[in-house]
Amino acid sequence: MEFTNQTSTVSRRTQDDYDLWSASGVAKNVLTIGAVSAVTGGYQNPEEVKSAYFSSWGSTDDGRTRPDLVGNGVGVFSSVATSDAAYDSYDGTSMAAPNITCSMFLLQEQYAKLHQNATMRAATLKGLVIHTADEVGKAAGPDYIYGWSLLNTAKAAALILNSDATHLLAEKN
Repeated sequence: MEFTNQTSTVSRRTQDDYDLWSASGVAKNVLTIGAVSAVTGGYQNPEEVKSAYFSSWGSTDDGRTRPDLVGNGVGVFSSVATSDAAYDSYDGTSMAAPNITCSMFLLQEQYAKLHQNATMRAATLKGLVIHTADEVGKAAGPDYIYGWSLLNTAKAAALILNSDATHLLAEKN
């Protein structure tokens, strides 16, 4: 099946298309992001989240899950360079990645407010967003299409706040 947009025609990938990651996407300490269609009305169940046809998936050669997380990357309303007031709608993992990056920055900011301006280590932040993600996919747990699942910034923020004293977020040397 093929889809045509304004600039190109691309073939829909199937679940048999694995090992699609470039060298930079399989580096040891990166956070790889996949794109999904917008979940309008808020997340309700795993079946409503759909992978974008252009998003890479598949494990690394040594079996690590890729992507790590997925975020909205389809029909994202964004500014453009044609004027100070110009906007357009775009698709791409290049739209999903800023969504997740900015959300993670806000989580760092919240953590810093509660911990004398300290920030979490990158590994702590990655673990936080992975373990508070909303389940996506046909089976529970990580998979090679949706990774560890859909970023849930509110759930990660609630864990940082720990207002009900049920979580421990600690960094030890």
